[in-house]
Amino acid sequence: MTGQTKKKLMNCAHRYGMTDRIEWLGWKVDPWENIESASALVLTSTVEGFPMVLSEAMARGLPCVSSDCAGARDIVETGVNGWLYKAGQAEELAAILEGIVMGDRQLPQSSAVRASVSRFDSSNVVKEIIDACAAECARRNGSPRFHNKERLDSLRP
Repeated sequence: MTGQTKKKLMNCAHRYGMTDRIEWLGWKVDPWENIESASALVLTSTVEGFPMVLSEAMARGLPCVSSDCAGARDIVETGVNGWLYKAGQAEELAAILEGIVMGDRQLPQSSAVRASVSRFDSSNVVKEIIDACAAECARRNGSPRFHNKERLDSLRP
């Protein structure tokens, strides 16, 4: 975040009386070392492929508030592990954050947040890929392109 952006955000926090609720950490090489002190992660991207930061935060039990960009829709389940807001709608984002700060929106339990993204765990993803390859192999009835089913089975987690 640039100095000018940070100054605008700090002024906004001051205007809404939230300065005592926000800790401005700045750039971190390893942001996860400070994650225990966070209440939620906010992603304001307008375009994402698969926003790894959301699944990484949720795997650590941290609820997320994200713009409703394509990749985030695959991860964020409203009320279960976070909330989505329409990209570019600062008022909608502000309302969600205000609800969290004021206690009108209950943050999901860390265990529920972690469980919600278990499907993205690498062992689960690898299993799904192997199962899909094995099914295709069976469908093609041993086609040379998928001739080594035993090798696929040996890769299963």
